[in-house]
Amino acid sequence: IGDRTAEAIKMNLGSAIEVENESDMIVKGRDMTTGLPKTVTIYTNEIYHCLKEMLDTIGEEARLVLEATPPELAGDIIERGVMVTGGGALIQGIDRMLSEKLQVPVMVAENPLQSVAIGTGILLNRIKADRGIFSGLRRLFSSKKVVMNPTANMIDDERKEEA
Repeated sequence: IGDRTAEAIKMNLGSAIEVENESDMIVKGRDMTTGLPKTVTIYTNEIYHCLKEMLDTIGEEARLVLEATPPELAGDIIERGVMVTGGGALIQGIDRMLSEKLQVPVMVAENPLQSVAIGTGILLNRIKADRGIFSGLRRLFSSKKVVMNPTANMIDDERKEEA
């Protein structure tokens, strides 16, 4: 199958939890063994099992972020919960799965795709208006020698390499 078909499958059948009443989708593509055209029916729980490892990683990374959260902010998160935005928020059951992993309320934004763009715009306006927080973050990262590792696309602490 091509990228557009894969995206359609994810959007229509993607789920972060196993479901009892599965949806299905007829997919047309090329059989990887024979090379011939083929039609198959796929089900929600099949896609769940394909996404599970990636979603578990997202849940674990979110848990690590919450563990490092200052106590004052943690109190707000316990009261107000976490808001999920972006395309991943459209995956069925993502809020329930994350809530179980994080042990805090998790909600999907009303317009998850638009909220990312709106939030980015607010942040960019804030950068122009108040550079204080960003210079503070710059000082924090430089004092801890934290750099972006472009090959892993993750933050890498150079102090570990020095040890």
